[in-house]
Amino acid sequence: MDMEEQKADELLKEAEVSDVEFLVVGDPFVEGSDLVLREVNAGIQCRVIHNASIMNTVECCGLQLYNFEETVSIVFWTDTWRLERFYDKIKKNRDLGMHTLCLIVENLYRVPKKECM
Repeated sequence: MDMEEQKADELLKEAEVSDVEFLVVGDPFVEGSDLVLREVNAGIQCRVIHNASIMNTVECCGLQLYNFEETVSIVFWTDTWRLERFYDKIKKNRDLGMHTLCLIVENLYRVPKKECM
């Protein structure tokens, strides 16, 4: 049994009788997925608190970031402004068999520059 498994066993044993916190830097399911599965299987209540990145909340849907390629931003079109650059990135990701995280951006305060159109 390696050190991580031994520490996990100690955490699980403690979690049966009291509240235990397990802090990871970055993605909680890279280092913590095994621990969460073991808690669920042991009937121990578990709650994951993601950090402040939208990227980490993807996992709440049951998806893994490893299956994603480049993220794209999609802005709302106006009568005079229609950016379509995101389409090629989505197609490329799909051709690679990967997911694409699409961020829908409201462009309320953005005035398009002619050279960007």
